[in-house]
Amino acid sequence: MMAYNVEDYIEEAIVELQKESLVNWELIVVEDFSSDNTFNVVTDIAREDDRITLVKNVSKGVVVGINYSYNLTKGEIIKCIDSDDILTQGFFDQYKNMLKYDVYCHNMRLI
Repeated sequence: MMAYNVEDYIEEAIVELQKESLVNWELIVVEDFSSDNTFNVVTDIAREDDRITLVKNVSKGVVVGINYSYNLTKGEIIKCIDSDDILTQGFFDQYKNMLKYDVYCHNMRLI
């Protein structure tokens, strides 16, 4: 999850993910040189949940941050989640299907 100036949104995105109990997930948040309180918001959440890792980007930019976080992952499936979006509970219902493929596209709903 890339995070740049999203202090008003990122907590809700993470809290919704924390409700997931079907699979063992990890969240890597890459803080991308925000000028707001994003880093502190995520620090407070991550302190209470060892499934969440917060890192500072090595250089500014989404592509750099995604590549950096990819190297930190431990899971079998990697899902990029925007820090101002909510991953709905139904996403993980398809977990077993996702394991069957190299690439898996899922339905999404824009609101």
